[in-house]
Formats: sequence, C-alpha cells, structure tokens
Amino acid sequence: MTESRTGVMLVDDHAEMRTHLADLLLNWGCEVTESGSDKLSLSPDHVPDVIICDRLCLKHVAELLQSTEAEAIKVIVLTDAQTRETSGPAFVAGYLGKPVKPAQLRALLQHLFVTA
Repeated sequence: MTESRTGVMLVDDHAEMRTHLADLLLNWGCEVTESGSDKLSLSPDHVPDVIICDRLCLKHVAELLQSTEAEAIKVIVLTDAQTRETSGPAFVAGYLGKPVKPAQLRALLQHLFVTA
C-alpha cells in the first residue's frame, strides 16, 4: 500500500467477514486488528490509519472516534446492496458495497493514502 505498513481496524459483528477481509489485507502488507462492535476500543500504541466497518457498526465507530479524539483516522463503510450510501457523516472517507470487491477496496485505500 504505502512505504510504511497501513494500520487497518476491521469492525464487523460477523467474524467470517472480518476474517475474509483480514486475510486479504494481510496479503497486501497491512497491519490488521479486528473487533466486533461490542468490544470496540483503540490502543494508544496501535492507532489504525483506517477503520473499515459494517454500516450497522457505524454508530459505534462514531462514538469511538469522538471519545478518543482520533480525527486523523479514515473510515470506510461497507453496505449491502439495498443500502448503497454515497454520503454520510463527515468522518466517512468512502463507501463500498458488499460483497467487497478486492480491486475496489485496494483502489480506495491507495487513493486515501496517496492523497493524504
């Protein structure tokens, strides 16, 4: 992705989805942490560059970002086919539909970190 390893936090209540995305991101050289929305927290030692979350977990992510004042973290929201958002809270950097297409995810990550 970039010169240094991109830190990614995956937030989804479906462990299978997290595992699938984690495998993909690890293959791309990212540093990955995973969480369900019920156990969401940030370690001061491992603040991610980006959070990829399911649309249903977005409220929890917003609360986390607000409580930690972590404005620099970019957020990518995954949506299902029936709810394809294109705009939302200002902290959301992009939306991708499920199932996630690896090429689209990689392109969005590259765009976010090349223009950052």
